[in-house]
Amino acid sequence: MELTLHKREAKTKGALSKIRLEGNIPAVIYTPGGPTETVFIPKAEFETLLRTVKKGRLSTTLLTLKAGQEKFKALVKDIQYHFATTKFCMLIF
Repeated sequence: MELTLHKREAKTKGALSKIRLEGNIPAVIYTPGGPTETVFIPKAEFETLLRTVKKGRLSTTLLTLKAGQEKFKALVKDIQYHFATTKFCMLIF
């Protein structure tokens, strides 16, 4: 299963709200011993992926993340939801 990543430069609350309004999900990628990367994923693409994963298996599903020409494997470490709407707020890999 493959997800397309897009770099995000701005880290302000307003910029994150704009990303969400455009139908994307902000995400953070942690690498061992390396810097964190802030990105966003198209919401429709992530929801399509969720429909293919068996219930309760997302945390053990190995995903392929694609950023331009670079591809790497990752696991979802955490998903944060909006407290009132239960929409996706942030993904952490």
